[in-house]
Amino acid sequence: MARATLRLSIPCLRAFQRHAAFLARQAISFTYLIAGLGCLRKIAHRSSPSPPEALTKEIILRHLEQASLSLSALRVRFHAVYEGERKQAFQFRLAAQGDSIVWLSAGFMGFEGLRLLWRKDSVFILNRLRQEFYVGTIDSLRMFLPAVAPSELIGFLLGLWMPSFSQQEWKWLPTEKKLAGQLAAYQASLQVSPEAPHHPLRWDLTSPEGERYTISYTWKLSSLERVELTLPQEERIILTPKEIELNPTDLAMPFSVPSDYRQRSLSDFSW
Repeated sequence: MARATLRLSIPCLRAFQRHAAFLARQAISFTYLIAGLGCLRKIAHRSSPSPPEALTKEIILRHLEQASLSLSALRVRFHAVYEGERKQAFQFRLAAQGDSIVWLSAGFMGFEGLRLLWRKDSVFILNRLRQEFYVGTIDSLRMFLPAVAPSELIGFLLGLWMPSFSQQEWKWLPTEKKLAGQLAAYQASLQVSPEAPHHPLRWDLTSPEGERYTISYTWKLSSLERVELTLPQEERIILTPKEIELNPTDLAMPFSVPSDYRQRSLSDFSW
């Protein structure tokens, strides 16, 4: 009778052992699952992006200065559109050599209407439509532009932060995402993008007489796609860069005055 009881308990024992082994395997698998989830949480935590850098004046200036270019020469061709009392498309060409000279030419349908030569101490403008030649000093030019050196004009037109800008006093306005300061006699502010603080978005410039100018930039990644200048009378000039050459070796800046042109002071110049 006892032996019969023993034979009955062996199958039960074997079944219990199989069930216990199954439970043990499930417990081990569950333990690995929990450990794996813990690792995934750690990996996800480690790979999560760090919070964006809090913007300050020093950080903004550092980004702008690191993105600036050191150029010995430059040549640019724009497609331009003037919007005012009338709308006129024209071609706009620019050449520059360091911080010493800038040459500009504007025209349409193959005809040049305006040419400018800007040196450190003087400015010359040809108005072919009126057959006039204007001569003046840098102080005279400041009546039209908030720039004190040729390179600063390049900075405004191409959305570049020039070294002379860093020499001015700036303060950071965090709620407006702007640097505020002064350039020449103009009150100036520069808006930047928190996601790409090395790219200027918009200059706001106010002359001592209260006239306001804005220069807005549109970027696609690191490429400048569009520049929009708004003048005090709500006139606009829209520039689209078509060709930019850095440090060209064949830079030419022709500037000759026809003998029948009337010479006038730069202070008499009007657009």
